Parts: sequence; C-alpha cells; structure tokens
Amino acid sequence: MLIIVSDGKIRDTPRRNGQQLLDRLRATGRAVLWISRTSLGQAANPASASP
Repeated sequence: MLIIVSDGKIRDTPRRNGQQLLDRLRATGRAVLWISRTSLGQAANPASASP
C-alpha cells in the first residue's frame, strides 16, 4: 500500500507525472491512500474557507 499525505499544492507537470504513476500502481492491484488537508476537513487555503 502506498500512503501519500499532501497539502495539495502540486504544480501541473509533477501532478500529471504523479497521476500516471498512481494509475499504473492501481492498475497492477496496488492500494493507494491519498490524504490531503481537504480530506481531513481542513481547507487547503484557510483564507478561502467558509465558516
């Protein structure tokens, strides 16, 4: 299992490359768990969060 903890601040090129890797891992049956600030109930940008 691959576990990724991210703040969600990823530029386009690394995001594309990372997505391709994750797609290959999942296609071969590997489990992937991606935890981001938003999945933890926190806004990625606190200034834009709604009350």
